[in-house]
Amino acid sequence: MKNVQFVFLLSLLVLVACSSPQQESRKSIEAAETEFYGGKESRMDEKMAIHLIQLYGDYAKAYQEDTLSAEYLYKAAELSMSINQGSQAIQFFENIRKGYPSFGKIADVTFMIAFVYETQLGNLDKAKEYYEKFIHEYPEHHLQDDAVASINNLGKPLDQLIQEFEAANSVEETAKVE
Repeated sequence: MKNVQFVFLLSLLVLVACSSPQQESRKSIEAAETEFYGGKESRMDEKMAIHLIQLYGDYAKAYQEDTLSAEYLYKAAELSMSINQGSQAIQFFENIRKGYPSFGKIADVTFMIAFVYETQLGNLDKAKEYYEKFIHEYPEHHLQDDAVASINNLGKPLDQLIQEFEAANSVEETAKVE
């Protein structure tokens, strides 16, 4: 029985010792994600979000050739947006555009760059540039209408948007009645 325990412990030790730094990074990220997303708090833990963003960024920097890096950069960008770090989100999204052009969410990345410029950074010129880039590069994407609407509404105050929406609804209702 002692031999079986010894072999088991030795096997476990070998497995732990054989973990690569890359595997350890993934494990750290998984543990941080579990802690961050598994919490029961109704408010986001900003310190934990910053820690997780750092882990994602470090992994992507260290393992640029790993396809998982693009996904981690995307997650880092989303978290950055959620804590109102728009400039940082843009950097992560741009890193994806430059380093992972075949990433499955590349169209979304372009749209999100425009969205962050518009909503978080208030840079309407850059927002328009990226919405137009999105429209040109991804003409069949399901967010196409949203990009066009965003361009048409850039810079309009909320009360004006509400008035235009109500007027459009009024016209639709009148057309339905007739």
